[in-house]
Amino acid sequence: MKADLSSCVFPSETGHGVLYYNDGRVFSGHFQDDDPVTGTLTFPDGSQYCGELYNQARHGFGTYYFNDGSTYEGMSCMNVFEGQGRMTWPDGGWYEGEWLVRSSPA
Repeated sequence: MKADLSSCVFPSETGHGVLYYNDGRVFSGHFQDDDPVTGTLTFPDGSQYCGELYNQARHGFGTYYFNDGSTYEGMSCMNVFEGQGRMTWPDGGWYEGEWLVRSSPA
């Protein structure tokens, strides 16, 4: 899925820039062939993701800062926490280890 570049400000289809989405998200970072690939994605609720993207999704290593003060640092696969990662909650609790996505039974 290609980004709607009509609201994008950057020097060329590859380089640094800012993309304003119609739903209120803002991406600031590096683009490769019109697609955001690494940078900061800010959501309308104030949460942020800093890291790698693929096909407009959190994919690869990054840190997600939730608006409640929780953070997740680690691997994601197509917007899902998967692989090694650490979740820290505002009360000081944390989980560090393997995050797995299980398929639903057919």
